[in-house]
Amino acid sequence: MKPPVPPHRSPARPIVQRKVTRGAPPLGPRAAIQMAVDKKSKAFVPMDLQNACFSTVTAMLYVDTHGDGEYKPIGKFKSTKKGHAEEHILKYLRKKYYGGLAQVIIELTTSPCGEDHHNCAGQLKKFMEDEAEEHGIATIKIKALGFYKGSRDAMYDAAELKSVDGMDFEVWDLEAESQLAGPAEGYDNYESLQNLALADIGQEPKSGRKYHPYLRAKHNQDKFAKFVLGE
Repeated sequence: MKPPVPPHRSPARPIVQRKVTRGAPPLGPRAAIQMAVDKKSKAFVPMDLQNACFSTVTAMLYVDTHGDGEYKPIGKFKSTKKGHAEEHILKYLRKKYYGGLAQVIIELTTSPCGEDHHNCAGQLKKFMEDEAEEHGIATIKIKALGFYKGSRDAMYDAAELKSVDGMDFEVWDLEAESQLAGPAEGYDNYESLQNLALADIGQEPKSGRKYHPYLRAKHNQDKFAKFVLGE
């Protein structure tokens, strides 16, 4: 039996007033770029899972600057017309320099896409191999609830990420992390875990069937483990 979870409270959304000058559109390219990352948001919400059904990836980024196990949440990154969530994360990391010991954790609603799309998996792989060191990043760990469009190719891409030195990929074990007494791996994603525990709204794109994210994550864990072992 799963432990009870506290009632979900959605954070209050700030009211933003925009000053629109004559002849200027209220939302331009700059506004679209700013919407790619929400630095005030520290957790996944149920709608992030619903969007993932349509391959709209959402990510939470955590960085341990000094390699001492103290991760800080950077914010939530979303896929936009300007790029996928992972591409926005890479753009952010390329603007930073850490001391050479930094460790990065990326939580994703869906695994990075492959060559048939934006090739986020390939971009992450190349960044780790060619650029991470010059930005002072020692490791990158990727945790995803499922695979991009549920495809077998996405599992190949995920397996390749595991093979890169300093990089790891795993299917996010929601249930195991929710049962920990303290924060998982030195960072606090408690609010995300609680929101996902309450979010019984996941939906299969083809069948329309709904599922609980904890059960779906467990299913993907088993599927990926068999895939890696060649079963």
